[in-house]
Parts: sequence; C-alpha cells; structure tokens
Amino acid sequence: MSTRGLSRSSHVSNLSSSNNISLVGSLDLSGVALPRARFTNGVTQQMQCLICQNVTPDPVYLLCCFNKFYCYKCLTKDQGECPTILCPSCSVPANSKTLTRNDNLRNSIYALKTVVCEHAGCAALNTIDTIQDHVECCIYQLSPCENVGCNVTCLLKDWVWHCEVKCDKRQTRRQR
Repeated sequence: MSTRGLSRSSHVSNLSSSNNISLVGSLDLSGVALPRARFTNGVTQQMQCLICQNVTPDPVYLLCCFNKFYCYKCLTKDQGECPTILCPSCSVPANSKTLTRNDNLRNSIYALKTVVCEHAGCAALNTIDTIQDHVECCIYQLSPCENVGCNVTCLLKDWVWHCEVKCDKRQTRRQR
C-alpha cells in the first residue's frame, strides 16, 4: 500500500488498528511518572520519557516521530490554551489532539511488578498503578504521635504501641 494517498486521519487509523495503538482521548492522566531508580529491573530506554527521563504510565508520541515516547504532561505542560505543540525531537508543529498512545508499551510498563516503595525499610514491590495506594498505607511511613505534648514520630507499624504503651505523654485510665 502506498503511503502517498494516505491522509493524516487514515494514517492514524492504520497505526491504531495494526499496532494496538489508541488516540489520547482514552488516556487516564491520573498515573504518576516515576524515576527509573524506583524500579528494581525490567525498565527499557523506550519506557522513559525523552524529556523528563521518568518511566511514564501513559507513553505518547507524535506522528512525526512515532518511535520516540514522552509523558503526556511533558508534551503539553507549556501549551496553555494553544492546541499546537512542537515536537521536541524534530520541531514539527502538531496538534495536541494527534498525540497517540502506544498501548503495547503501556501494557509492558503496567506489567512490571518492580516498583520499590519510597519508605526506607519497606521491601514491597508494586506495579506503577498500585504504588501510590501502597505508599499511602505503608507501615514504614513516619507518623507523629497523637498524644498532646509528644513530639515523637515513629513508623506506622509501631504507632499504636508507642501511643498506647510507650509514650510518656499518654493518658492513663485514671487521668481521663
């Protein structure tokens, strides 16, 4: 098939059907890009945004440079109300609506269960879509004592023991 007769829209639909690629309209932008250092293994160069170097949960590309991937947020952060963005690689102007997500690469990133928790001492490995939930309830996060006058911060896993048993500022039943 000759590419001369293809319009931009037919090029997009051909890419979408043949390479398991979808337009950005279905993007879930709630994912957080993480530095490569947060992964124990499995990250390839292709999984990293060419602008911020983080592993992006939703890699997108422009049709002018279909083999170079970026974070959606990196490409559109300075855009404002203007729908036109410049390709960081070749400076070709493009409409932000023509950003395309590579679902095969996205699935590979989501399949990695090698994301390390940010709290020291925690050995849990998560996927890029579950790491935020884990971090919020990780037993290795620091938490301040709730007793009035106590300035101790301890690990969440030791929090109940500290607040109810060890803390000098805790109220005993007689004091209540």
